[in-house]
Amino acid sequence: MLHPDALEFWLVPDGIEARVVAFSPRPGGHYRLQVEPGCGRDEAEIWSSAESMEARYLDMVPGKCIVQAVDFATEDARFQGTMRLSWLMSPVAEGTKVTIRAENAPDGLTVQSHEAEMASSLAKLDHYVTGLQERQVA
Repeated sequence: MLHPDALEFWLVPDGIEARVVAFSPRPGGHYRLQVEPGCGRDEAEIWSSAESMEARYLDMVPGKCIVQAVDFATEDARFQGTMRLSWLMSPVAEGTKVTIRAENAPDGLTVQSHEAEMASSLAKLDHYVTGLQERQVA
C-alpha cells in the first residue's frame, strides 16, 4: 500500500489513469496523484473534474491502519473539501482484511458512486497483492 507504483495500479478506480508525482509515506508526509488527461473520466464521478488528488498521512500504524486527509484539485465546488480516508487492516484466516472508512466526503460525491470507486480500489489492491504473493512463490 505504500509504494508509488502500487498506488498507481490499485488506488484509482477502473477507467482512470494517474501517476504519482510526489510521495513521502510517513506520518505528516503526503502523496499526490496527477490524473492523466483524456482518461475515462466519465466512469468515476469525483475524478471527472479533478486534475490531481493530494493525500496527507495523518496516522500510520503498520499492519493496522493508514489514515489520510484527501483533497481533489478541482474547480468544481461540489468536489472540494477535505475528506478523511481510513484504511483499516485486520488479520483473517486467508490473510488480511482491508476496510475503507470515508468521512466528510465532498457533497457532489454520491454514496453509490463512492462505494463503487472504493470497491474498485479494494479489488485492484487484492489483485496487486495476490500477484506479489504469486511472484514470491515462483
